[in-house]
Amino acid sequence: MTKATTVNEIKLRQLDEALCACCSVPTAHAAWNKELAIAFSGGLDSRFLAFAARMFGYSVTLLHVYGPHVSPHESAFARTWADRHNLPFKRLFLNPLDDARIAANDELRCYFCKKRLFDELLRLSAPLPLCDGTHASDTSAYRPGRKALRELGIYSPLEMAGFQKDDIRRIGADIGLDIPWQKARPCLLTRFPYGICADVPLLNALAGAEENMAELMESCSRDAGIPHGGEPDFRLRIQTVTPFGADVELHVREQRRSFTQSESFSKKCRHLMNSIPLLRLQAIRHMDNLSGYFDRSRRS
Repeated sequence: MTKATTVNEIKLRQLDEALCACCSVPTAHAAWNKELAIAFSGGLDSRFLAFAARMFGYSVTLLHVYGPHVSPHESAFARTWADRHNLPFKRLFLNPLDDARIAANDELRCYFCKKRLFDELLRLSAPLPLCDGTHASDTSAYRPGRKALRELGIYSPLEMAGFQKDDIRRIGADIGLDIPWQKARPCLLTRFPYGICADVPLLNALAGAEENMAELMESCSRDAGIPHGGEPDFRLRIQTVTPFGADVELHVREQRRSFTQSESFSKKCRHLMNSIPLLRLQAIRHMDNLSGYFDRSRRS
């Protein structure tokens, strides 16, 4: 037995204990039958949690929120994954822009959005305990939505078990989870600077543009011999909004510079973006960390 295997087994045992704790609250009558619900985006964290929970013998129901803030491609992937693993899958439509506190897009947007979203999911999940994919790495970043989760009593087994993002990738690969290298694709509202309000047409344009850009990135990554190139390693981010549309920047992870700094790639990007209504590409920028761009002033 290798050291890595031992560490993985210990972490998995800790996760099983965390799931057991989530399912041991007196108010959840189904808990003793090891039943739970998971807020399921189709991203790596919620997929890993669902995969591991079922491996431990839990009966898992996946709850997926869709709306203009979520790419239709991501919702379709979430449904396909659930079907492939024979997991019950329930959808809930939510337009967060219907809530003026979220539409205002200030620095508490994520708090109000999580509060609204999980309040609805709690109704849908009852009487099962509701879990989400928050993990220990999230505690080191600006995540106002975590406060809403605590206030609503949402369980975060991965955080409870001390799982970091690297643990999820490594152990996911070890237990047979597909696509353990999957990159994060946060809500489309995160593509807007604080103070600039989103609307449904712009969100739809962003969703379509990012799906097309992912296909271009996959093709270029493959040509450059970069593994897992199909996993999006970029963000399209709004910079300014006018009555005629929005100026955007393409932010690409530094590791992709080998092909994304070329004039050929730039021309392909501009040709692609010219076909998307409402969006105008202003620049391509490379950065080490794609997450939390509009929160960077809060980093220590």
